Amino acid sequence: MSIKSLSLLFSIIGVGILFLLSLLIQPIPVSLADIPKYGGRKVVVKGVVTHYTTLDDFQIIELRDGNATTTVFLQDVVVIHSGDLLEVTGKVQKYRGEWEIVVEDSRDINPLSHWENNSVPLWELAEHPEWFKNLNINISGYIESLHENWFILSDGNYSILVTFNYLNPHLSNGDEVVIQGYFTYDPRYTRYVVEVENSYHHIIEVEDGI
Repeated sequence: MSIKSLSLLFSIIGVGILFLLSLLIQPIPVSLADIPKYGGRKVVVKGVVTHYTTLDDFQIIELRDGNATTTVFLQDVVVIHSGDLLEVTGKVQKYRGEWEIVVEDSRDINPLSHWENNSVPLWELAEHPEWFKNLNINISGYIESLHENWFILSDGNYSILVTFNYLNPHLSNGDEVVIQGYFTYDPRYTRYVVEVENSYHHIIEVEDGI
């Protein structure tokens, strides 16, 4: 075999090796349920934020996708809220017997959508409350049974209790509104409720023609 042929062969082998190495280095898109299969590997996952804790220079973020959950340890800080949909790139490892994803840079946390931009129909909330429990949600309907600090939100078929600290005094029974609040379970009365209690929670009147 000539030197030219050998040179071409080694070049092809080299390109092949580089291609294989690139496959190993590139993060792998996986579901949260499959995280245990990729210990030590860099992965890309998607999930909804169910809870997060922010300390001085790091965050612990809980993600959920269907029935699967995982913890993300971010060695940085980002602005997020429960209910946000994130795409996360990081390394899978075990911590105290549990699988987690370690992320070194906040640029590897990609918000795909914010909770206030995702409208949830009341029928879906009624049929799958476990999907939204302890999340910020965005729902709409009509005010019924308005009281001092609560009312019933209804779409004509389904309804939910809404509690609040402040309500626009111009709102009344029959008005159409958008609710941005926190969906949770109240064990005292064995019922689900939407709480409008934080600065980023709102009761917005839907004006005619909007």
